[in-house]
Amino acid sequence: MRISASQLNTYSFCPRMFYYRYILGIEEPPNDLMRRGLLVHAIIAEIAKGNKPDIDSLTKEFNYPYDNNVKAIIKLVDDKILKHTKFERIEERFEKEIDGIDFVGVMDALTKDGTMIDWKVVSKVKEARDPMQLAVYSKIFPAKRFKYIQLTEDKIYPIEVSRIEIDTGWLRVKTLVLKMIKKQYPMHRTRYCDRCFYRDKCFGNK
Repeated sequence: MRISASQLNTYSFCPRMFYYRYILGIEEPPNDLMRRGLLVHAIIAEIAKGNKPDIDSLTKEFNYPYDNNVKAIIKLVDDKILKHTKFERIEERFEKEIDGIDFVGVMDALTKDGTMIDWKVVSKVKEARDPMQLAVYSKIFPAKRFKYIQLTEDKIYPIEVSRIEIDTGWLRVKTLVLKMIKKQYPMHRTRYCDRCFYRDKCFGNK
């Protein structure tokens, strides 16, 4: 079983959702925020590599327009970060076994000064983020510092993640993977349940 950061985040949020999505293979169609995030990631990666993004191709690939929202995010990131940062690695894919667990994914960015960055396109910024994703990446790409950077059309909100948080996140990763291996898929009741794509499968047609 190959584990990705998306799988870990889904399982952490609701193991039953993980079961429907990744075990049964019932995929939820991507929403606007997800498609916008993919487009923004792709454009940022091209600019960080020193390339001129092929906007027409990227908008077709991710099925999202290069609208004012996306333009504003890209301009903000380019002006505040990309023009002043040198990168060691950009959008690096990996497949690696760590402590007997097969991981797969894409690490967003690693700067030449050793800062690992994970971009998050959000509708609302959060004061903290679960460190699991960066914890996995840290096992593959050595870094000195770790940072989630949340992006909206009018704000860049960075969250520094400490080494202690990275270590704690890794322990949480191993705990969740063990539960996945044991096929533990309980339902987590959240405020999101009423809007969940898999609601009918949990609650029936009510």
